[in-house]
Amino acid sequence: MPITGLLTKYGFDGGWGSVFYCFGVFGLFWYIAWLLLVYETPAEHPGLSTEEREILSHHDKDLETIGSVSVPWINILTSLPVWAIVAANFALDWAFYILLISIPKYLVEVQQTEIHTMGFLAAAPFLVKGVFTPVSGLTADLMRKKMQTKTVRRVFYAVGTLLTGVLIVAAGYAHVVAVVVFVALAGASTSISYAGYTVNMLDIAPRCAGVIMGICNTVGTTAGFISPMLVGFLTQHKSAAEWRIVFWVGGIIMFVGTGLFCLLLEADRQDWDKKMDGSTNDENQGQDKPAKEEVLTPPSRK
Repeated sequence: MPITGLLTKYGFDGGWGSVFYCFGVFGLFWYIAWLLLVYETPAEHPGLSTEEREILSHHDKDLETIGSVSVPWINILTSLPVWAIVAANFALDWAFYILLISIPKYLVEVQQTEIHTMGFLAAAPFLVKGVFTPVSGLTADLMRKKMQTKTVRRVFYAVGTLLTGVLIVAAGYAHVVAVVVFVALAGASTSISYAGYTVNMLDIAPRCAGVIMGICNTVGTTAGFISPMLVGFLTQHKSAAEWRIVFWVGGIIMFVGTGLFCLLLEADRQDWDKKMDGSTNDENQGQDKPAKEEVLTPPSRK
């Protein structure tokens, strides 16, 4: 965002053209670096020591020995805990697009912020998010040693999402400095939410977590085009009052998402997911109990 703001003011080809050229070239360089530096398996990487390869390959499975897997689509699509995660993801995606698209537009249209300055201001929530996301995950894991997983997931999501909704609504009634503070705090609060719902799909269905993530992303991404369309419809006169309606809609969506997730949330592995690996024992149960620390022992040196 800061680079985009600077390029629009000082860049070549009218400003905006330089944004697309520069980021397009950067993407090409990134792709070349990826081809040169990324390898299929640890065994193929020339920069790893023998001990590192053994540690990374210790739990590898030979994909050629794994047969075809039948995804239990009906069970997934009729599972209330799955839809709890979908609802939680949609609410947080809506908040994400408010921070990514709506807030920068609000700073320019209502707060009369210069576009090159806006880029730095609008980047605040994402800088804060980069710090708080790993901290939130670590804190949640520590709390699971003393509390039920279900309780931890519920508390983290509810606190993070409701606080995000309050901060976004408050931004509509503040001046530019306070707006930046509020959205930066919103970046931190969304990080708290991640420790509540993004890992919950691994709690309930580790074998189907990829499928559930795909469903979540499909539904959640709709916020990426519904939200801007709604903003355009509600802010035709670009007034502060119209923008407050936009932020209140976001706050309500986050409130509803929190209610659905907290009501339908589960933390135990679902029976239909166990059937995918033939597990009938309780080795994957007990996730609604205080978590025990698991220590992976690397293979001994030869």
